[in-house]
Amino acid sequence: LIGIVGWLGFPASTPTIDRLLKDVDVDGTGKLNDREFLVFMRKFRDVQVKMIAEAIAQNDIDNSGTLSGQELANLFEMLGFTIEGAALQEAAQAAGLDPDDEDLDLSELWRLLHVYRQREGLSAKETADIEEVFQKQDKDNVGEISSCDVGRLLRSLGYQIPFDSLQDLVGQVDVDSSGKLDLPEVKKLVRICQES
Repeated sequence: LIGIVGWLGFPASTPTIDRLLKDVDVDGTGKLNDREFLVFMRKFRDVQVKMIAEAIAQNDIDNSGTLSGQELANLFEMLGFTIEGAALQEAAQAAGLDPDDEDLDLSELWRLLHVYRQREGLSAKETADIEEVFQKQDKDNVGEISSCDVGRLLRSLGYQIPFDSLQDLVGQVDVDSSGKLDLPEVKKLVRICQES
């Protein structure tokens, strides 16, 4: 489950996942059926909302119940995100928010987090670069590249990853274990490379 929530862009700790798993695993098998998984995800979302509300309270210097755009970077880092360059500002604009707004509330922050996670915390330029290199590697135009092509793609973007490490990284993002990565999985892989 940590892999799934991480793949969805949510930072999560093992104790939180274990506690929620114990709460929703009705039959005690350690595996979740479809209904249990949906309940798990709802409870996980509730934990995320609570965590965001607590982070707002801790970063709300003027005690207004909202955050200013200047307080966003601290909030995101507190939530476990690595902030790179213009990505946060661009995500705010894409979410229809003014990054310099002085009173971002929980609903606006949730919208911003959604966009930021969708973009994997990458700037528009980084995303465009990744998409361009991905299209070159996707010679058959099927929307996926083989794990063998991933090394070339990363080298084209300036990342030199040893083969063994690359295979471990591919395993982290290839959730369906197909041996092929689609564009969202490649973006996740690049984000992981940036953070390491």
